[in-house]
Amino acid sequence: MGWLPQRMTEKSEQFGSLARAGGDQWDVPLEIRLIRLRQPRSDDLLTLWTTLESQHA
Repeated sequence: MGWLPQRMTEKSEQFGSLARAGGDQWDVPLEIRLIRLRQPRSDDLLTLWTTLESQHA
């Protein structure tokens, strides 16, 4: 038994690899905040942040 975000388990549940234990009352809201320096230290980090920002919108 373990805790995993639903988004990561949807396909596994669909194919029967994983099963949900319990109902919606066990769901826990989760908020993730990422903090960064104003000036990225590399082009790769800038690319990462640009990708993350575009997925959030």
